[in-house]
Amino acid sequence: LFTATRFITSLNVHLKTGHTGEKPYSCSFCRKRFSAHNLLKAHMRTHTGERPYVCRQCGKTFSNPGNLCIHRRLHTGEKPYCCAHCDKSFSRSGHLKRHELLHTKETLFPCGQCGKAYTDKSSLKKHMKSHASKEQKEQGEASTTLVASFDKYFLIIYCHYNLISLKGYILNL
Repeated sequence: LFTATRFITSLNVHLKTGHTGEKPYSCSFCRKRFSAHNLLKAHMRTHTGERPYVCRQCGKTFSNPGNLCIHRRLHTGEKPYCCAHCDKSFSRSGHLKRHELLHTKETLFPCGQCGKAYTDKSSLKKHMKSHASKEQKEQGEASTTLVASFDKYFLIIYCHYNLISLKGYILNL
């Protein structure tokens, strides 16, 4: 039951934390801070492994209700995110955003070696392997490549050449 007292309390907490940036709730495991108790509670599940949200159809468990909602769409076939450019629809908003890049030709992932750009990380990773194989053919030696993702940036380490490419810039060691 939502009462006037509860509303005023919620409003006061919102005004105190939402507009001042104050984060009074702290995780006892990692000391990360939160503006609301419910956000801390959800975060704590990453440490405890608690997964209280259960799919009624298959029994799979989730740590937050949003992921359960997305999962249910696998069973129902619901695809609420529709492309404005074509007739495709998606179960996740992120999948729609990635798809729409194909229509806009927007490229967010440039290659640090040749400048060619891609709409998604996996295509860039595949492309980076072609650079490694070209160098191996040219040099006749094995070159070790480590590709690690840092959100939209990639760190490419070529052990054989001692080069580091970070955010598209190449630095000699």
